[in-house]
Amino acid sequence: MVRYRIMAMLGSTIEVDGDEMKSLSGYVKDALIQQAPPVPLLTTISTACSA
Repeated sequence: MVRYRIMAMLGSTIEVDGDEMKSLSGYVKDALIQQAPPVPLLTTISTACSA
C-alpha cells in the first residue's frame, strides 16, 4: 500500500505502472525525467478501496 502511494506521489499511474520488479528508485528517476505531469492527474489505488 505504501509503495503505491509513493508511486502515485511521484506521478506514476498505478493502473499502467504496476511493475512489481521495478524499484522505487526507478520511479524516482522517471519522475525526474518527466517534463509535465501525466494525465490523468488522479489515480485510484484499488487495494485501498476494497472494503
